[in-house]
Amino acid sequence: MTELLDSLGQPHNWLYAVSACVAVGIWLVSLLGLVDLHTDGHLAADLHAEAPGLWGHLGEAVGFGALPASVVLTLLLFSFGCTGIALNDWLLAWLQPTGGWRYALLGANFGVAGAVAVGLTRALGRPLRHLFRDYGQAAKAGDLVGRVARVSSGQVSGQHGQATLTLADGTTVEVAVRVPAPGVAPLQYGTPVLLVDFDEDRNVYWVQPAGPELLA
Repeated sequence: MTELLDSLGQPHNWLYAVSACVAVGIWLVSLLGLVDLHTDGHLAADLHAEAPGLWGHLGEAVGFGALPASVVLTLLLFSFGCTGIALNDWLLAWLQPTGGWRYALLGANFGVAGAVAVGLTRALGRPLRHLFRDYGQAAKAGDLVGRVARVSSGQVSGQHGQATLTLADGTTVEVAVRVPAPGVAPLQYGTPVLLVDFDEDRNVYWVQPAGPELLA
């Protein structure tokens, strides 16, 4: 335990230690029931609203589909933190670089830790997707086709986007949505959209702007 604390206390490990601790903290809060990471999608919606391009592209890159952004975030942070600390402790003790070589090694470790974190998140995401298979969907995904939702991410494009809608029982759900053609202008936050089709392979809904007659 002493060696672990000494390692976490090293300045070159501070960023990694904070990353891992933030992930663990979110998981602990969730286990205590103070925050729900997946049932209604509000936390994921907040993350998408703050940085839609980043989280949207990350979700596509690791193949999570409609899995909550909070899960992607914590997996990335924890993997990044643990990998970075392990690399720093091992390589610095083995190579013992000095001067500029030390900073070069730390920079290389940062890049490798990021790449490993994405790879681990991708690998862990495949089995985890089944735990969240109902996230952002009705009992049958096709049941939502024809419903009107509202864009909850910063924007919706052909690569990323989220929208929320209220089911008949009053439950608010968030779904992954995309515009059907690359050349279509992105739909902005708050825009009402019509869910016109469901893509089972990508686990996303194709949408178009909802006309006035659907909003009456």
